[in-house]
Amino acid sequence: MMQFDFDRMAALAQRDPQAFEAERIRLLREAIDARPEMKARGEQTLLRIEATRDVATDPLESALLASRLMWMALEELRQALNCGIAAIAIEKARISSLSAAPPRLPKRPA
Repeated sequence: MMQFDFDRMAALAQRDPQAFEAERIRLLREAIDARPEMKARGEQTLLRIEATRDVATDPLESALLASRLMWMALEELRQALNCGIAAIAIEKARISSLSAAPPRLPKRPA
């Protein structure tokens, strides 16, 4: 896993904003490439982040919009987790009903 040096990036942003942007994109690409199984989702997320940053009027608005994106993603994960938990409970109930004694069939008239 890569290490992120916040102090180095903060100093770079102050000293050379263009170099900071280039390094920021490089680090994001490196993070996406490190997880090939999540590459499509990572690319999609990066596009959303960049589109959001493009409409921001200043760095504070950019940070607030990015924060909103993160909260939205967290809510999506929470909902997916809750659906998964509910599905597991349903499957457990189904399996336990299969292991119960089978229902008896009525006797045939002679």
